Amino acid sequence: MTLQPSDHLFALLDFCGVRQRDIVQQLGVSKALVSQWYRRRLNISAHHHAALVQYVEARFWQQQDAWQAACAPRTDPATVWATRQKDVHQFSTLHRLAQEERSVEGLYWNLDTTVRQLTHCARTQDTIPWDAALLTEVEGYAKRILTTVGFIRGMSKEGSPLEGAAPCHTTPSSRRF
Repeated sequence: MTLQPSDHLFALLDFCGVRQRDIVQQLGVSKALVSQWYRRRLNISAHHHAALVQYVEARFWQQQDAWQAACAPRTDPATVWATRQKDVHQFSTLHRLAQEERSVEGLYWNLDTTVRQLTHCARTQDTIPWDAALLTEVEGYAKRILTTVGFIRGMSKEGSPLEGAAPCHTTPSSRRF
């Protein structure tokens, strides 16, 4: 399955126990809109994405502090520390991935990587038969490219700065599909 542009955000929200109704209350949006986001029928705007990443970060640290305060009197400090470090590591990884989903650099990296993977598939056509599995893989790459380009376009319309990102370099050999 190809990752969608908000899958890491949804994983982060799930890890922190954020429910759809929490999102409705936090962002002041309708239940129907949040449901559409979760069913991947609508994309989350860059503004809402950033607000959710910020919200879940604050919520995570509040949960960690409350958990540590509740456990500290009756639990070995080394156990509390080890558990907290594991949770913080997992949170940090998901948080970074969720932020990168909507960063310009992350989007360009995703686009570049996907194009390279698609190019590799196209160049192996002489050695690997184009069966249903390979065509499905190519279709997944193409959808990922279109989704990423759509987000880059959306960011430019929303006024997010697109400068500062690595420029898109194309050469005759990299355009061969």
